Amino acid sequence: MIWRRNPPGGRNDSKRQGIGDKALASTLPIVLAYGVLGAAWIALSDLALETFVGGDPERLSRLQSYKGWGFIAVTSILLFALAYRGFRRITRLQELDPQTNLLRHSLFSSHLDKTLQRSSREQFPVLVLYMDIDRFNDLAIEIGQPAADAFLSLLGDHLRNEHSADTLLSRLGFDEFGLAIPLREAAAGDSQQQAARLQRVFNEATRKAELELTCSIGAALSPDDGTRANQLVSAAGQALRAARLNGPARISYFNKALAKRERDKQALLSGLKQAIAHGGLSLVYQPQVRLSDLAITGCEVLVRWHCPIRGTVSPSRFIALAEQHLLIAPITELVMSTALKELQTANLLGSQLPRVSMNISALEFTARNFRHRMEELLKRHDALRPYLQLEITESAALEDVATTIAHISELRHSGVRFSIDDFGTGYSGLAMLRDLPVDELKIDRTFVADMESQERSAAIVRAITRLADNFDLTVVAEGVETASQLEQLRQSHCAEGQGWLFARPLPIAELVDFLRQHREQPPPTG
Repeated sequence: MIWRRNPPGGRNDSKRQGIGDKALASTLPIVLAYGVLGAAWIALSDLALETFVGGDPERLSRLQSYKGWGFIAVTSILLFALAYRGFRRITRLQELDPQTNLLRHSLFSSHLDKTLQRSSREQFPVLVLYMDIDRFNDLAIEIGQPAADAFLSLLGDHLRNEHSADTLLSRLGFDEFGLAIPLREAAAGDSQQQAARLQRVFNEATRKAELELTCSIGAALSPDDGTRANQLVSAAGQALRAARLNGPARISYFNKALAKRERDKQALLSGLKQAIAHGGLSLVYQPQVRLSDLAITGCEVLVRWHCPIRGTVSPSRFIALAEQHLLIAPITELVMSTALKELQTANLLGSQLPRVSMNISALEFTARNFRHRMEELLKRHDALRPYLQLEITESAALEDVATTIAHISELRHSGVRFSIDDFGTGYSGLAMLRDLPVDELKIDRTFVADMESQERSAAIVRAITRLADNFDLTVVAEGVETASQLEQLRQSHCAEGQGWLFARPLPIAELVDFLRQHREQPPPTG
């Protein structure tokens, strides 16, 4: 998240400066107290002794020595007490997150380990709750950092006020919090009650701040889910990720099945990183044809992963994993560089393949730096630019229309074409076609598949082709598999199509053979 990374000389420096100021504030009373006490003692003690002793100089000298030793003893005790209190205060400040006054992330695990040792001796379970504020980063950008920080401070106050002193409270990340609750008198349902209670405390804080926010919670319980801090925090984190998958404001509890899914996911993620780094991903190309005469108009580039351990992994699975772990950008770069290399080597760009379509993920397209990053990619792969068409989904285009228009307009100006993939599955319609400077619409394969059995799907296809014709856009139907579908698409005046009726996605060598055969023996158009 953007707030988690502090620039040099930024928030981290201000935190260190804040601790230094507080340390100075703690030291100043000690110095003042010593000065006042010393001055008062010197000014008053000699006068008191002279009055008490009278004119006996030997006795006065002896008592002044005792007085000096007494002064040293008393001030030493006072200085020790004041210094110890100041040291404890500084230590406490270093342990706490300055925004929320909750334990820092780095100390949560060590404190939790101590609690777990005590729980093992005294035989009581410890509940760990891992809370994440849903979409808080988006809200922080909208309302500004000061307002976001104010809410986090308010939330910290609510958490401290509503939980007992033996509950560990920690800020684990920008919008993540951890709680470790000793269940000394555990009863059935205590874990559920504590998680629900945390949601209520959070909701009270949001109501007071007049913000519309929800939180997701993952829960893990010792000793079943772990006996060490790192085990329990990891288990609660896995449960939190499962809660997020089910939507906002959810609570999920760790279990063995969840642990297995998490292990499988981590193994798959490790394999994907290896595949990206060491050439484990490959490309296939699905030809696109003009429906009137079946002439080749271009191809769509698709990425595939054949894992040595798991076999072929579905693109929907590993692309989603890549998006979750910020690996989609290197995959896009790999696809672009590999496609250019393979197509140039085979001498296919241009007359044989006038258009090369590549998919851009929604996460990548909606990023603020998309235009800049894509321009940098195009500079390194400039030979692909005249033929390149980027496909974005309808939902990605609609997420932020103003940003979408800016992205598309600037990149189209540099020669890149744009296509709206899965058109018809959202609720865009005329408004999007009017505002977005795109070149092509791709009819979702579900409408094509249902054309023969459902008149509504056939009507939707006809409506899309009419809309596209009015806006001078090319229409490509996806998933064409039967001659009947081809005939209906022709009757609907759909310009182009792709699907297994024409060709499956092909590796580069098979694509070369397919295009040669297509030139030498054009398929019948009837």
